[in-house]
Amino acid sequence: MEGMISIDLVEAALAHRQFLKLVDDNPCLYTGPHVENAVRRYELFWLPLLAQHSSVDLAAPLDIAWVWHVHLLSPLSYERDCNEVVCVLVDHRILVGKAREKGLKKARALWKQKYPKEPFEVDLNAPVTCVQDFESRIQYDIKSACQRQRVFYYQVSLPHYGDKKFLGEAVKRYKHHLLFKQKNQDAFLVPCYDFDLIWHAHQVNPLVYRHDTFKLLGRVLNHDDSVNDRQPGSKLFSSELSTRDIWKAAGIYFEVNGATFRGEPPIGNVINPDLDEYSSMVSLLYTVELLRVEFEGLPNSKSYTVQIDVVNGKRVIKKKVKGPIARIHGSKAVAKFTFSTKERREFEVRFCQEGHAYSFLEYLDSVPLRSRGTLQPVTHELQWANHNHPVRLTTVAHPPKQDGYYFAVRPQKIFTNVENPAQILRSPTLILSPASLVQSATAPCEMSDHLLFDSRGRPAFVCRVIHSAVLQLSCVQVINNAQRVVSVAYD
Repeated sequence: MEGMISIDLVEAALAHRQFLKLVDDNPCLYTGPHVENAVRRYELFWLPLLAQHSSVDLAAPLDIAWVWHVHLLSPLSYERDCNEVVCVLVDHRILVGKAREKGLKKARALWKQKYPKEPFEVDLNAPVTCVQDFESRIQYDIKSACQRQRVFYYQVSLPHYGDKKFLGEAVKRYKHHLLFKQKNQDAFLVPCYDFDLIWHAHQVNPLVYRHDTFKLLGRVLNHDDSVNDRQPGSKLFSSELSTRDIWKAAGIYFEVNGATFRGEPPIGNVINPDLDEYSSMVSLLYTVELLRVEFEGLPNSKSYTVQIDVVNGKRVIKKKVKGPIARIHGSKAVAKFTFSTKERREFEVRFCQEGHAYSFLEYLDSVPLRSRGTLQPVTHELQWANHNHPVRLTTVAHPPKQDGYYFAVRPQKIFTNVENPAQILRSPTLILSPASLVQSATAPCEMSDHLLFDSRGRPAFVCRVIHSAVLQLSCVQVINNAQRVVSVAYD
């Protein structure tokens, strides 16, 4: 399969996802007047500009870049429409990062010179007051395709689609797809989303794609994203079954983990949490200096062993002292140790074969999170119940560093039967498709709530697990103390 593809499709796919993320951050580009205006600008201004200044180093403003991208995903339509509008197949490649900034700068200068009355960029956060009428010569329905591509990005937006190893395997699977197409010219082969991303990344390089597929198949391989009905008996359903048979006959797995359809994109969004709300849950790592240890009222002048340990941590000091008054100090700190609130609550002083645990958290909670000048020593006095010899420890604690978030779950083994999943899903439209949402009214399910505690043992979240065999739904929702959903996973 060497030599089948003329570009690095892993890098192309990575750039492809970066671009799709830019678009997804501007949902007005999926439907509505911004799309209509972008199609106008693309056809009347951008394509003629590119035909005159043929260069893949020019970057289009985001609205035009998006409709151009969508147009490219129908290769035969794109070639036909380019020939109709500008009489040449306009090349393209996705530019991201600094390359895109440089390409925008070059394109902006050419645009202003050629179209002084039409703005190069539009404000996607502002409403389009009026879309100018024009008679389009492009036959492909770009506006409908823009809306369909929102579904595609949702499928490939998960983190593993940005992993080079995963994408490398996807490239191999894409080459198998092409070879299967070579042997089954008339079949409608359905891709999994891992190599569908690779296929898209190939298509948006139109001259390369034309060359590669023509060399392999004797024609340009078309791509049709309008076949989306997954119901039994539909074209997509039947074609997927036949595609699976072809892969199976070749001894190759069609499916891979994380590359199948994950459902329709959610309507709405999970509330993005304010991280300040959870700052009290973070575990902190303090550096503490022990400056001085004092004992008073010791019975006599004999020697005693003093031992100080951080509970669940390391030993701080172990020294011999003599009574009746003993002091451990020096020109510098007697000892220096770290104290993490993740698993430590106290430190322990052992003296005369008796131990005294001293809670350190109240003191550490008073330490400012940022340095405010000179750190002030604090003296802690410990009293033994059975002995009249107080111990004073003088310490200074430095502002802490964050040590991560740690949670413990208290699992529940009992599931409660619920008649309607939509009643217990905090945001049912985020999880259920419109059809499942209607069906949920009579679909029984089971639910179990599990408490999550932070590193100090305080209730932090509820982890709600929901199963419904009828809806083929397994869902986990994480709900904070304000009863807001902050994380969702479902299958």
